[in-house]
Amino acid sequence: MDEISKLLMSDKHAVAIYHTKEPVEGTGFLSEEHCCLPGLFFPAVRDGKTACANREQLKCSGAWSGLGLGGFGSKDSMTVSYSQGTPDKPGRKLFLDPECARKEFDMVKTYGSADDYVVCEPVDVAESKGADIEVVVFLVDPIRMFALADMVNFSRRAPGSAVKYVNAYACEQLYALAKAEGESDDPIGIVGLSEFFVRKFCSPEEMTFAVPYKLYKRIVADSSKSFLITDKWKDAVQSKKSSCCD
Repeated sequence: MDEISKLLMSDKHAVAIYHTKEPVEGTGFLSEEHCCLPGLFFPAVRDGKTACANREQLKCSGAWSGLGLGGFGSKDSMTVSYSQGTPDKPGRKLFLDPECARKEFDMVKTYGSADDYVVCEPVDVAESKGADIEVVVFLVDPIRMFALADMVNFSRRAPGSAVKYVNAYACEQLYALAKAEGESDDPIGIVGLSEFFVRKFCSPEEMTFAVPYKLYKRIVADSSKSFLITDKWKDAVQSKKSSCCD
């Protein structure tokens, strides 16, 4: 188990996401579900397994964009289906109109290529292999999400929010949006797991918190000087205190 997950007093693994040109030996896509998360992310975060897949193994083309496998071309049809749809095929009504949808979808950059494999693996295992880690993702409840957000701001000099939320595919919230934060001089965390379909695979309080690897490393370096080592944090996360001011 990685050090930050231990300090968070979590039984979930922080998951590294990276890419290779060949499948990782002894792993595979560990689910028959259409959604990519049950076969990639959840086995890694909950069970400490390593999972990998390429485009051919992923049934959801959204994962080609969300997980850095070269994207899937034009998003024009998505802007219609995620807004009001057409007279023949009603949309999901997540946006008022296609232009409102497009402004969110355009925030998701395309990474990788069609011949890549995407790997989800506990971050401590990936680091021990010397993997070229791009993003680290936590599966957390609200108190741990806020703790990670506080750690983003712990040694940050710039003002502003420690987190960003974009109405996107769950896999885009895991990887592509956090990868883009790594290109910033002031990266922040991405809160995710908001996609309605994916919620059936997790408990009501669970969400993801994704950060570029360089921000994860900063959080690790800062952690020994932070509230994460205090008794107040331990008491709060274990809900032992009866007063917030004790």
